[in-house]
Amino acid sequence: GKGLNLCPHERPKGTMSSRKRSRPTDGKESQHSSFDLVVLRVLCSLHPASLADVSGAIRRQLFRLLMRYSPEVDGVVVAYSKISFANGQEYGRIMDEEPLIHFDVAAQALVFAPRVGHELLGVVREVMQTHVAVLVDGVFNASLHADELAKVYTYETSEMGNGAGQGAPGDSLVFAESGKWRHKYNHEEVLQPGSRVRFLVKGLQHMKGIVSIHGGLEATADEAVRGRSASFSINPAE
Repeated sequence: GKGLNLCPHERPKGTMSSRKRSRPTDGKESQHSSFDLVVLRVLCSLHPASLADVSGAIRRQLFRLLMRYSPEVDGVVVAYSKISFANGQEYGRIMDEEPLIHFDVAAQALVFAPRVGHELLGVVREVMQTHVAVLVDGVFNASLHADELAKVYTYETSEMGNGAGQGAPGDSLVFAESGKWRHKYNHEEVLQPGSRVRFLVKGLQHMKGIVSIHGGLEATADEAVRGRSASFSINPAE
């Protein structure tokens, strides 16, 4: 399991500690699954006004973490299940002179946590000469830069004139550029909006809770799949 503390009006922050995390298998092992099943142990701190609906207040605090990158779990929590009071203890406790009531809660979380070297499947959303924008699982942004694409694809440009052959002599023509990336060896394979593409995770970035994936088309020796785990806490507002 994992330990974390949740308190009102706080984003998660705290220290990392080693915990086991498992991969959902759907009946068969998937070494490169990008989702972890993580057992969380939560210290949830509530205002006295929340005691009329403790379960609802706990769920609201947990749900604040959904669909945002949390460094403490090294991924994005996308769903919860099996939310319950830890060790069957349904009563909260007061620590020293704090006004908050603390409850021990257990929950299972599904975390999107791709590793460098994992293979992902995405849908092309935008095609440019500099990069291709991809959406993974309908939610997560990824990009394939031109230097990666050029390993197996060739960019093709088509230009369409706007008002060609019309207007007074000397008028400038406005061109709209549209293009696509075509596979060098399988010419039937084209990257364009709506196409599916498989790629490798080369790197990950996150800013203000939003994850961005840098994709590539071939692995390097140091991109071994590594397991990770973490826990986190949310401290009370001061």
